[in-house]
Amino acid sequence: MSYCIESVLRQTYKNLEILIIDDGSTDNSYNICKKYANTDNRIKVIHQENHGISYVRNFRVKLAKGNYIFWIDSDDYIKENIIEKLYENLIKCDADISICDFIKGSETDYIFPDSNNIAVECFDNKRGLELIYKNDHYSFIMAASWAKLIKKDLYNGLQYPDGKIFEYKTVLNKLYYGETYPLNRKKLIK
Repeated sequence: MSYCIESVLRQTYKNLEILIIDDGSTDNSYNICKKYANTDNRIKVIHQENHGISYVRNFRVKLAKGNYIFWIDSDDYIKENIIEKLYENLIKCDADISICDFIKGSETDYIFPDSNNIAVECFDNKRGLELIYKNDHYSFIMAASWAKLIKKDLYNGLQYPDGKIFEYKTVLNKLYYGETYPLNRKKLIK
């Protein structure tokens, strides 16, 4: 968890609101999170009884004060400039969602590839839905909640469903399809 939090704190994009919800952990997670919150005023830590991932995601959307949402799980970590790059691509392509790739690795031996040579592709919601239903690495990225910078307004009227397996697919499908937002928006993958 420390590696995850530190990767967020190292971001080159500094205007971040960092919401950490300890969803009923029984280990030392809450104390670790509080330690970081005491050293960085961008971090807000909430400890609660276990309610599950859908509840936590819905709660975070309600709490968030910013215009964008970026999801990261406690066992993940991110390159120091990923939020800045995702934000730049959102603006450049006038998009609502900016998506990045992911690579499985280990926090002890992983080196991120150089991101200066990665192509940016802008596409519409129809193409986004098509990519969800492909059976490959790309569809996994498109369907997951993480690895994306998403305009918070897209969540208006949307809720992650409680008690549903793969709850993120329901919400991402609606985000791409545009049930709660005009259908003429563009999507972006980096």
